[in-house]
Amino acid sequence: MKRKYVYIIAIVLSLIYVGSEHYLNLSIEKSTNLEQLESQKYLQSSDFEEELNTNIATDYKAIEPQVSLTITNIQNDKTNIEYKYYIKLNDVSGAYRISRRNEEKYLLFSSTGEVEITLNSNETITIYDLPGGTSYQIEQKGGNSSKYTIKANNIIGTKTNGILSKNTKITFENKIPIKEKEETSNPYTADIYTLAI
Repeated sequence: MKRKYVYIIAIVLSLIYVGSEHYLNLSIEKSTNLEQLESQKYLQSSDFEEELNTNIATDYKAIEPQVSLTITNIQNDKTNIEYKYYIKLNDVSGAYRISRRNEEKYLLFSSTGEVEITLNSNETITIYDLPGGTSYQIEQKGGNSSKYTIKANNIIGTKTNGILSKNTKITFENKIPIKEKEETSNPYTADIYTLAI
C-alpha cells in the first residue's frame, strides 16, 4: 500500500516539475516578445505595458494612422433631392463616429464593411477614426440622373474608389447643364428693319 502512494507522489512531483519548467520557458519567451515589440516601435504608448506583461503577445500588427472620410453632395439648382450612397470599406466593421447636420452620431458598418447612407442636396457627412490605407468604393444612387450631369471627384460617373489617406474628401456634383442661348436674331442680316413712312 505504501508503494502505491510513493508512485502517486512521484507522478505528481514529476507533473509539477514539468509544468513549472514549461511555465518558466513561457515567461522567457514572453519577455523576449515584448522586447521585440518595443524595439520595433509597434507600441505607440506605454499605457499597454501592464496589459502586455500579463498576456502573451502573439499577433504583431503595425498601428495604422486614423483618418477621416468626407462625402459632399453639391447641386447647382434649388431642388431638394435625397441621394443614397453605398459605401464599402475593406477591413472595416462596427460603429464609427460621424458628423452630419451639426450633430455627432455613430454609423454602423456591416461585417463586410458596407453601409448605405442618405444625403440631401448640398449636404456633407464626415466619418472619423477610420484606418489609414483602407481601400474604399462609393456609389451615388437615386436622384434624377437623366436631368443632371453627375461627377464623382471631377470625373463623370456615379462611382469612385481609392485608398483612404489623411482627410480624404469625395465630392459628388449633380449639375443641370447650362443650355446655350438660342439665337433669336439672324447673324447674317443683323435683323435691321427699316420702317418707311
